[in-house]
Amino acid sequence: MRKIKFRYWNGKKMLGQEAIINHLNKYIARNDEYLMQSTGLFDINGAEIYEGDVVKHSTIKKNLTVEYIKNKCKFEAVKKQEGEFDVMYNLTEDMASKRLEVIGNIYENKELLDD
Repeated sequence: MRKIKFRYWNGKKMLGQEAIINHLNKYIARNDEYLMQSTGLFDINGAEIYEGDVVKHSTIKKNLTVEYIKNKCKFEAVKKQEGEFDVMYNLTEDMASKRLEVIGNIYENKELLDD
């Protein structure tokens, strides 16, 4: 069984798990703060992949966002299509370690969403 890990965007910077525990003792869920769960997967460089990360797919050459899909109970790499259906890719250990590179996240690097 893998350890469930989180990180936290507080509206200004990304905080690790220890900071989350301290922060949660004070308050949580303001409009500009988001808790993100680790997928348990690592990219081609060994960086841990969290929901909210922007990843570059080496084969399709597109930036994708990592999202937890509630109705499927799993993480997927998603390409938003304006006016069309979103394109979703299964986020597997093989895909992550061989084809994905974390290049930022949706909070600190919004410009990466417009590839």
